[in-house]
Amino acid sequence: MSSGNDQVKYSPNSAKRKTEETLAVVGIGASAGGLEAFIQLLEKLSDDTGMAFVLIQHLEPSHESRLSEILTRHTNMPVHQVTQEIKIKKNGKQYNNFN
Repeated sequence: MSSGNDQVKYSPNSAKRKTEETLAVVGIGASAGGLEAFIQLLEKLSDDTGMAFVLIQHLEPSHESRLSEILTRHTNMPVHQVTQEIKIKKNGKQYNNFN
């Protein structure tokens, strides 16, 4: 129960910090036939969306993925093939391992 004296403190700095820390992560999965859809999406997106995109393509285990190589040619956003745990950042500008 509230005593009526509860106050929420607001400061422009804390609001700015919270906005900077907020990250929308968009996850999209597709079969091997979804490559064209990935390309069309990336060609339409600004390279400064403020979001991180995780694109997952289903492939046969025996096939080596060339997805990052192909997608790099269709966007100005940095594209990384993830093979280990990483820290996701807005617009791919900072790509850092957790370690």
